Amino acid sequence: TLQQALKLLELPRTVGEYEGKVMKVSVGRFGPYIAHDGKFISLKKTDDPMTVTYERCIELIKEKAEKDSKNLIREFSDNLRIVRDRWGHPTVWYKRKYYKIAAQTDPTTLTEADCLKIAGVDVEKEAAKAKKTTAKKK
Repeated sequence: TLQQALKLLELPRTVGEYEGKVMKVSVGRFGPYIAHDGKFISLKKTDDPMTVTYERCIELIKEKAEKDSKNLIREFSDNLRIVRDRWGHPTVWYKRKYYKIAAQTDPTTLTEADCLKIAGVDVEKEAAKAKKTTAKKK
């Protein structure tokens, strides 16, 4: 109806601030969500994006943060982590790609060099790429 269409134009709706960051509720391709601090948290089927409260948004953000922290096994840098995939298997996450860890390997004992080796990165080549040569003058 026209009233429902007009209500949808009100989205994204700012709910408030949490931890110094703005919380917005909107409806996207995969359904209603909360946008907070660069993360997107899905609303449950019982939550309405037009009426969801500030307290409920905070509750969902905390649930998501707790779930994400359980998936992290070890973090070496922003680009290199050992995490659990959606089936619970440990994997190396390197530059936004996932690499499987062998089943017999203990993920808590892996070093940064081991993780890079699993990701197929040659440490010496990475260091050599970082050096830039200057153009010769004619």
